[in-house]
Amino acid sequence: MKVLNNKVCIFSSSRADFGLLSPVIKKFSEDKKINLKLLISGTHLKKNFGYTIDEILNKKLNYDKINFPISLSKNILKSVFLKKVNEYFEKINPKILIVLGDRLETFLVVTSAYINHIPIAHISGGEVTIGSQDDSYRHAITKLSYLHFVNNKEYHDRVLQLGEEKKRIFISGSLAYENIINSKFLSRFELELNFNIKLMKKIILVTFHPKTLDKNYNGNDFQIVLDVLKNFKNIQFIFTSPNIDKGYEIIEKMIRQFVKSNKSNTIFIKSLGQINYFSLIKHSLCVIGNSSSGVTEVPLLNKPSINIGDRQKGRIMYPSIINISNSKKKLKEAISRILENQDKITNNHLNFNLNPSNTIFKETKKLLIQKNFNKTFYDFK
Repeated sequence: MKVLNNKVCIFSSSRADFGLLSPVIKKFSEDKKINLKLLISGTHLKKNFGYTIDEILNKKLNYDKINFPISLSKNILKSVFLKKVNEYFEKINPKILIVLGDRLETFLVVTSAYINHIPIAHISGGEVTIGSQDDSYRHAITKLSYLHFVNNKEYHDRVLQLGEEKKRIFISGSLAYENIINSKFLSRFELELNFNIKLMKKIILVTFHPKTLDKNYNGNDFQIVLDVLKNFKNIQFIFTSPNIDKGYEIIEKMIRQFVKSNKSNTIFIKSLGQINYFSLIKHSLCVIGNSSSGVTEVPLLNKPSINIGDRQKGRIMYPSIINISNSKKKLKEAISRILENQDKITNNHLNFNLNPSNTIFKETKKLLIQKNFNKTFYDFK
C-alpha cells in the first residue's frame, strides 16, 4: 500500500513574507496529519539584516535553511543556490510548495520545484509594480504555479489574463489584513523597552528600498529624502533596513551616515518584526518610502503614507496614500500636509475576507490527495 505524501513545504526569505505567511504556517503546523517543512533563506540568515531567523526559532517551527550570497542577483548564473535547492527538494520530496510574492530567491525556488514536478501554490499574484524587477519575477512565478491566491478581483483577472484557469484562482483576500485585525498592539512604553530607545512625541517611519530598474538603485532619490528630513528637527525619524535587492548597500550606508549626523532625532533599527512594526505605525504620523508595506499594510492600519517614485506604480492605491515624485518640494509639502491635517483616516476594508488563511489552507490541502497537476492554458474568447 502506497503511503500518502503529506509533506507541505513553505518557503520564506525575509521578515516581510514570514510575517504575512504566519497565519498560514500556523494552520499547517497545527494539523497533525500534515508534515510541515519550513524552508528558510534570504535575509533570515543575514546578521546585518537583523538575523530574523530568531523569530522562527521562538515559534519552535520545524525548518531547514539554505543560505545564499548577498550577490545572488549579480552572480545568478554561477550561483550554487539553485543547485542546493534542487538537492533539497530531491531529498525531502514535498507534495506541495507554498510561496508568497515576487522575490528573486522565491523565483529560483519555484523554478526548482517546477522542474521536480512539485505543484506550487502562489500567494499574492496578479499585482503590478512597474518600478521593480520583481514585477517580472511575480508573473513568472504565476506561470509556474498551479494554485493562485490573490487579494482581490482585479488581481484575479490579471492572473486569468496570464492564461491560468479560473478553477485554480481563488480570491482569498489580504493576509496583511488578517494579521492586523488579530494583532495586539504594543504601547509606546513597551516599544521603548523592546528596543531600548526613547520615543519622541512625533514619529515618522522611513522604509526605503533600492529601485532595481535604476542604475544608481535610488541613491540619488534617497539623498533627496534625507535632505528634506534633516529640516524637521521636531520629528523623530525611525529608519528600517532596505531589503536585500541589488544596491541595498548604497542606501544602508546613507542611512547610517545620516543617523550618525542627526543623533538627536533619528534611529536606525535593522529589523522590527511584525508586531513591533505594526505597533510603531500606530504610534506614528505616517510612513515615508517606496516599500510595498506603505501601500498595502499602512493603509490597513488607517495611517497615511508618502509613497516616493514609481517602485510601487501599478498597485491599488488607497486614498490615504500620497504619491509623489523624487522632489524636495513635493516631499516637504506632503510632510507639512500630514502635520497640519491629523484627522482620523478610515479606509474602506468592509469587503475584506477576515480569514484568507482558511481559504489557502483548505484549497491547498486538497492537493495532498490529487494525482494529476497538468495545467490548461485559459484562452479569452
